[in-house]
Formats: sequence, structure tokens, C-alpha cells
Amino acid sequence: MSDLSFRPTRRFFLKGAGGAVLALPVLPSLLSTSEARAQAATANKCFVGFMTLHGGIQPGNMFPADATLTESMSYAGHTIYRGALNTGSTALSPVLTSPLLSPNLVSKLNVLRGLDITFLIAHHYGMASLGNLAATNDPHPMRSFPRPSIDQVMAWSSAFYPNLTGVRQRSIVATQNSVFSYQYADPIGRSGGIQPVSDQSSSLQIFDRLFPNVGGTQPTRKPIVDLVLGSYSRLRSNSRLSAADKQRLDEHVQRVHELERRLATVPVSCGSAPRPTQSNHSLLGGSLGNPSSSYQLNPDTQVRYFQLLNEVIALGFNCGVTRVASVMGDAYVNTFYAYSRDLWHEEVAHAETTATGQERLVAAQRQFFSGVVMDLATRLEGLSDGAGNTLLDQSLILWMQEHGPLAHEGFNIPVVTVGRAGGFLRTGSYCDYRNRSKVIDSSVGMAPGLTWNQLMGTSLQAMGVPRTEYQEPDHGGYGKRYVQTTKDNPDNPYGRYTGAQAWPDSVWSAAGDVLPYLRA
Repeated sequence: MSDLSFRPTRRFFLKGAGGAVLALPVLPSLLSTSEARAQAATANKCFVGFMTLHGGIQPGNMFPADATLTESMSYAGHTIYRGALNTGSTALSPVLTSPLLSPNLVSKLNVLRGLDITFLIAHHYGMASLGNLAATNDPHPMRSFPRPSIDQVMAWSSAFYPNLTGVRQRSIVATQNSVFSYQYADPIGRSGGIQPVSDQSSSLQIFDRLFPNVGGTQPTRKPIVDLVLGSYSRLRSNSRLSAADKQRLDEHVQRVHELERRLATVPVSCGSAPRPTQSNHSLLGGSLGNPSSSYQLNPDTQVRYFQLLNEVIALGFNCGVTRVASVMGDAYVNTFYAYSRDLWHEEVAHAETTATGQERLVAAQRQFFSGVVMDLATRLEGLSDGAGNTLLDQSLILWMQEHGPLAHEGFNIPVVTVGRAGGFLRTGSYCDYRNRSKVIDSSVGMAPGLTWNQLMGTSLQAMGVPRTEYQEPDHGGYGKRYVQTTKDNPDNPYGRYTGAQAWPDSVWSAAGDVLPYLRA
């Protein structure tokens, strides 16, 4: 993490926020061969986490055909499988279908099956998808073990952001009615409680944060913290101040420090960055809590809402003013199908085993994959990193769903990755990590596989965050080890395997590895 030992000094309070930074894209034609190679080696990586609510997609609709899996190996105590994605097809599966799936983009995808949240998490509405597995909607023992979400681990890591020059915002968090991102109350000192990160869903307001006063200059101002230095010093030296109050005071000053840093980063010009003329909120025809019926019933408009976000994210990445974004597609605002959000949960999401329910779920997830995930991938692919690669080559896009093939089940959650993470990841693969010798539900091929903790750790490592910044005392992955299935309930005689049987020590011993088949 960055600035772990930061303590405010008089120099910090006095130095202010003067100066000007003009950030222009790197021009590859002006670099020598050696400079171009050096630029490629040190190019900044970018991360995007996408999440869509519910799930319930039958394996045959979500994943490529089993015949794709032509390789196998023993790993973590069971056999796993891999195959190459068909680069000649725009339809990898009924969900993974898009006219944007060129052979080049398919070669930069991975489709992953058999990744599990290893306990009965039920609904979490995406709150747990980025690694804070304590964020379940139901009372559960795991709620005692919160963690920051991995987007915030990246955003506050000096390994990911070794230099904050030009960075206006460490991360973008764009949700609607739920929480997706979590961090310490004091992220610099990694102290205080874990709390939701405030979000901003308006594409126009996000742009204004990233590019304030485009084309203008900021007036010289007195540093904010000059106004509180005396009070801070007197309070902290007061013998009556409790340890808890000292921590609260330090956390407050840390937040002021981060605000000062952001304000000190003056407006950025990246070529010409015209302010968008339309905000995605203008499409709602109402509020996030009550969008108009015309928005609810028009999946193309819902996709456009997220494409306007994508435009700002791609521009922010290209200009280096931010490199982390987390975006949630909330089914209680957008179903991505011509269907009322008020009826979607009961009539569609929980009808996943019916033909009609499955048809609607597949169409909705396909709409998000093609119109949102692949839209951003295409934008990043069209931007140069300045060293002969594209910005997508430097990025990792992670698309997750809330559940696996059955509603309320966190087992076998489908995951799609796009991008090579600066050459860290091998791509173009369909991987199946399930232990097929331990089938839990044969109707959907549900079997325990590898852990969500390992996926989160893989994502962090791909972005350059070392394991020493996040690994747990009893395993190398990200987040608390906790296992539970219906078999662990003594009143339920129908479970086939306990949590310890489903995810034994051999699986947890591998949790610190990069997921198999993915390391370049």
C-alpha cells in the first residue's frame, strides 16, 4: 500500500498545491526502439470489474461446448481442463455472442468455469463479487471477516500506483442502488473499519472529476490543511485524548491529505478532451430509484447508459487520470430485457429452470456482454499504449455474475476476462476447474472447483500487486477461508459433500497461485 508511514508534518501542511501538469498521450513515432521497449515494460496497467446481478444461466448457454476442452492436468487434487476458444466465431456460446467478437478480440478473452464462493452466501447483490465476501445480504458468520474489495487494494497499492502524478482519481466506482466497492476508513494506514466506497454513477459527473476545468487553469489557493494545522497539533498532543479518538483524528487528516493530493493534480489535457454533451442519467427518464417505464422496457437504452460510462472510463485510462473502474449492472434498475424491473426477480431470475425464464436470462446477459463488456474492450483495443500494443493489452476486464447456474448458489460462478494485463495473462482459453468426481447437482453440472479467493488473488497479481500485500495467514489467496455446503447443516440430509470435502486442503494450498492455464 502507498504512504503507509505517512504522518503529517509542518512541511506537508505548508507546501500547498501549486504548479501545472500537462499530460499528453505518448507518441510512439518519437520513441527510439530501446525507448519503445522500455515504455512497454513499464506501461501502466488498468483494471475494470463488471458485475451483473443474479445469474442462473445453464452451462450449455453460458460456456463453449465441452468438445472445446482438449487439454487436462491434475491440479489441487483433481483433474482440470482447458481448450482454445474459436477465434473464427462471433458466437462462443448463446450468452457469449457479439458482432464485436473479431478473431483478435476472441484471442484476448478467457472463459472460466468452476470458480466458487465456498459457502452458502445466497443473495449478495454484487457486494461480495470483488472479494469482500463478508458482504452478504443474509446473517452469516462470514460477516465478521470483512476485507477491502480488490479494486481498492489496487487503487491504494504503491505497486499498482508507484507514481500518482497526473492521477485525478484512484478509482471509479459506478453503481446504482447497491454497493460494489469497500475500503478501510483510513486506506493509507489500512486502519479503521471496512466501509462502502462512495460511488458516482453519472458519466458526466465522473468526467468532471477526471477533467475539471478542461482547457482552463486553476487559481492559486491556500492549502486546505493550513486551516487546521494548529488545531490538529493541539488536539493530538492533548493528554486527555483517548487512543480511539487519536485514531479517528488521524483518519480525518489522512482523508484531508488525499483530498489535497487530488486537488494538487491540476486539470489534465489529453489531446482534446471535449466535455460530453449527454449524461447517462438523462436516459433514465426519472431517478435511479424510479426510472421511467420507457427506460425499464428498452434494453438498447439501458446498454447506452453504460456505454456513456465506458466512453469516460476509456478516456480516463488513456490519459492516465485513473486506472481502476468498478461498474455494476443492477437488475433492479436495468434488466437488459424488455421486462419490468419490479417483476424480474420473481418472474425471471427465480424461474431460471424454466424454458421461458432461461430464454430471458440468456438474452439479458448476452445484451450486457455484447453491448457493455465488449463495447469497452473494443474502445480500449482502439487506443495505443504508446509502445506498439493496445490499451486492452495493458488491461484486465473482469466480468462476473452474482450466482452460478442456480439462483442463490455461489458455486460455479461464470467469469469472463478480457485483456492481457500487460502480458501477464495467457488468453484465448476456456478453462473448466470443476472437480467432476464430486458432482453436487447433475442437472446443471454443478461440482466444487477452485476458490473465488484464488480468482481475486490472480487479479491482484495480474495488476502487479504482490501477495505480501494481501495473502491470508492460512492460505495465499484473497479473503477469509470459510467453507460450507448444505451437508454442513445437520438438519439437511440431502447434501452430498461437506464444505471441507468439497474444498479440501489441496484446493486451499493452491489458492495463492495464479489460476492454472492463465499465466503467460
